[in-house]
Amino acid sequence: MVIEGTCLSDWRRLSGFHYRSHHAGASRKVFRLRRGDELCGVIVYTYPPPGCGGRHLVLPGRLSMKGLNLGLSTISRIVIHPKYRIIGLGATLIRETLPRVGTPCVEMIAVMAKYNPFAEKAGMKKVLEQKPSEEALRIAGVLSVFGFDLKLLGSQKHISNKLQSLSPEQVEVMLYRLVYVPAKGDAFKAVNLGIPTYGDKKSLDESVYEQLRIDGEISEKISSVVLASKYLTNKKYAKTKQIYDSLLRTPGEERPNSIEAVAYGIREGVRQAVFGLGIIIGEEIDCRYYPGEMTPNITFEENEVIVDPKECIAIKTKLETCKQTGKMETEGFDQPTKGSGLSLSTFSTASEIPEIQISINVPRGQVSQIMGLMNFLQQKYQSINLQIKATDGAISDGDLTDHIKETLKQLGIDPEKSIVIKK
Repeated sequence: MVIEGTCLSDWRRLSGFHYRSHHAGASRKVFRLRRGDELCGVIVYTYPPPGCGGRHLVLPGRLSMKGLNLGLSTISRIVIHPKYRIIGLGATLIRETLPRVGTPCVEMIAVMAKYNPFAEKAGMKKVLEQKPSEEALRIAGVLSVFGFDLKLLGSQKHISNKLQSLSPEQVEVMLYRLVYVPAKGDAFKAVNLGIPTYGDKKSLDESVYEQLRIDGEISEKISSVVLASKYLTNKKYAKTKQIYDSLLRTPGEERPNSIEAVAYGIREGVRQAVFGLGIIIGEEIDCRYYPGEMTPNITFEENEVIVDPKECIAIKTKLETCKQTGKMETEGFDQPTKGSGLSLSTFSTASEIPEIQISINVPRGQVSQIMGLMNFLQQKYQSINLQIKATDGAISDGDLTDHIKETLKQLGIDPEKSIVIKK
């Protein structure tokens, strides 16, 4: 084999086998390695760039460009034909040409030197190793999961071939790793999905949801304490529907993954005596469930509200006072409408009525009003028997179990003894 001077045309013949671009810069000396008429390798020396990391560790002081050009050369490119690789010809080409370049010092920036220290084998000394940035490491981690060879990340051909072999779903998961969610004000918060796990078949939507849940951006259960601090501070009540809408629409707020997440927080808030639950009738608050009581399903109707516990105590005290003084307050309850199917015995303030029976065909949309009446009767009587007959519709077995039976269990009622199903 022969090493001899040549020109950039030989470099261009082998440039397709190099991992970087074909442009080698302003050449100072070019040498080739040949075996007969066969071109085996090429090395290109160029004039040095103005700045280079680690140069100040070797060269004294700050040199002018003229001083750099006189005393320093840069190995810009070195390539060996694939047929002659792995036998040390890269180190040989550097070792044999260093004395012939014509400058006392030679520098080289080598991306691949970590994996193949051929320059050190040729007699050069490693001065500085620059660690990759966190962003570069993150990208390398993602690429390695999808089978990219980190040693060939500088090869446009390797990257192009690998990208073409990936499915559209793999490309989507690989590229979209940052999700921006609305934050307070007009800002957006970046949520990093991290490096995908090899073999993980979750879709992008599933990955986004899981990460948002882990980071606390989405909640499957809203805390009752959070609801009280945000919506009942210096307020007597807050509408449940407005609370749900606010959690969904206000940037930076804790986001429920469903309406049930908010309903859970409200039920727990009443059970744990954080607040009460009632409705607004006109300007008055009708507290249906006092702090510490069990609650049924939350309706999120326009007039449904959570009530500050102090306000609940005041309402309860007022009702007990009225009962002790013999006054019967029916204020706040709608009078039966014509055709509603509601019939009541006439109340009398002159004597006590020990028992009352009510037959009701509940109008659609008036369930909350009926519950108000039930709450009033519970304050007057120790025992109330309620029979519900639902017709002209249907319910699934899942809804029967999840909503009706579960509510009865929370109330301490055996659903198997209380429910009669007719098919």
